[in-house]
Amino acid sequence: MTSANRTDAAADLAMVADLTSPCHVCGIACSGVVLIWLLRAGVRHAIQVDRPTLEELFAALWRGEPRRDAMPALMRDYFEGTGWFGAEAPPDGTSIRYEAVAALLALADGAVLDEHARRICEALRGLAADAEATAAPLFIYYD
Repeated sequence: MTSANRTDAAADLAMVADLTSPCHVCGIACSGVVLIWLLRAGVRHAIQVDRPTLEELFAALWRGEPRRDAMPALMRDYFEGTGWFGAEAPPDGTSIRYEAVAALLALADGAVLDEHARRICEALRGLAADAEATAAPLFIYYD
């Protein structure tokens, strides 16, 4: 891992929002988490969500015909196991563009979402806006 975007050191992590939901059986996010962050002055400003909740959000956002070419890249990578969610993903996180997050969030504008899903979208929207305003790079990582 590079020191610029390490995902394992708490010293350079400022958690903006921990939106994980614990497993109903074991009480922790046992199926893994997704961390999305912007990097500014060596500090990762991050949001975290568990994988099942992220999958539920994606399913709520993507209704209708599953046209691969119309699906936002972040979502497509998740469902296809490619890109940031694939075996070839860098172990220190994958750089993503503001536009990729914006394309995903554009689906949220007309979607019927529960309170938790809305909070995830709001956190993503805030993180992406902050990253764009400060020209800070965005990254995504899963475990």
